[in-house]
Amino acid sequence: MADLDAKDAPLPTRIVGNDEAHFVDVELQAGKRRMLTDAIVTVEEIFGQDPIPDSFFTIDAAGAIGDEIRLQVAATTVDSTAPDNDAPAVDETYTLIAADVGDELTLRDNIITFLNGQSGFTDALLKAQKAKDIPVVHITSTARSLTGEFYERPNAGDFVTSTTGTTATTDGFDTLKSRGKSTSLARDPDSPHRLGILGISGSVTVTPGEIDTRFIQFAMNGSPSSDLRVDGSVTPVEFKINADPDFDLFIESMEFYATANGIKFQQFLSLAALANGIDIAIRSNGILVDLFQSPLIRMKTTDDLKKSFAGGNALGWIQEPQAGADSLSATLVFPNPFKISKAGTFGTDDEIQITINDDLTAASLKEFTFQAFGFKKEP
Repeated sequence: MADLDAKDAPLPTRIVGNDEAHFVDVELQAGKRRMLTDAIVTVEEIFGQDPIPDSFFTIDAAGAIGDEIRLQVAATTVDSTAPDNDAPAVDETYTLIAADVGDELTLRDNIITFLNGQSGFTDALLKAQKAKDIPVVHITSTARSLTGEFYERPNAGDFVTSTTGTTATTDGFDTLKSRGKSTSLARDPDSPHRLGILGISGSVTVTPGEIDTRFIQFAMNGSPSSDLRVDGSVTPVEFKINADPDFDLFIESMEFYATANGIKFQQFLSLAALANGIDIAIRSNGILVDLFQSPLIRMKTTDDLKKSFAGGNALGWIQEPQAGADSLSATLVFPNPFKISKAGTFGTDDEIQITINDDLTAASLKEFTFQAFGFKKEP
């Protein structure tokens, strides 16, 4: 006797709802009859691909004075042609000092400063930074490279730390490569105990917080003085806004302010056009940049203050002629603030430097200063 089909079975089965009136049905999908269902999927983590190769290590124990932490990172070997653009290998050793003993966070900060100050480390296109509140040293490439591309060190053992004495570390990965990472949420301000907010698009911009994080700071020379009316014609005089000892500074705008008798274009304020000009150099995130990129456009005239510094922006240029003393304000605004990292983050601290290369001591120039506006945040 042949087997009965499912539909001819003596006890056919049907799935019915709690009301005992509605039955589960099927529909044809891609050539197969499937039961109609709805499902709710809960995603516990959202992953994204970090396009910058990286790795990290955790400091488990800060041991004794003289203990060592050695970091070795392999070279890249992708470029087989001349010129060779491969990043070199890294082999750097940090020796613990008294301040490091028993304090993993201090040791973390000192290792980061040490590494960022070594030319062999930065020449390998690497940068060290910290994870907030925990003794983690994050090592990241400064060059973009997705999986399988140029600046990865993708082989087992390409990233390794070793220690001596009672100091101990744990490597997060033994490679330095682009990898998928879970994303984090910002807390919902209306329900911070339950809900998070996800929905960032475009570029991320750091914004200021409370009013006590705002700062206005003048560039100062060694005297110290903020008065730019000095004679730098023989020996240039430098004025600086230095890195803060406790916070990262985010610079939103910079301003030259002057009062003088007879401020005019085609000259420098009330003086004849400068022979050498004023330089502005910015070191941000350990990288030194000449603001104007070329000595050919150093500020030598009032015109340069307007077109090169204020960028011709009407909102950044205020000139008020009046009897006795004219006034002028030239402001350069950054849509995205740049960072002056906390002192000690790099071997050479970040700073803003103004260099006076001419004699600005004429009596007709009544006031001349440079200041920066922005906010500070905990690193």
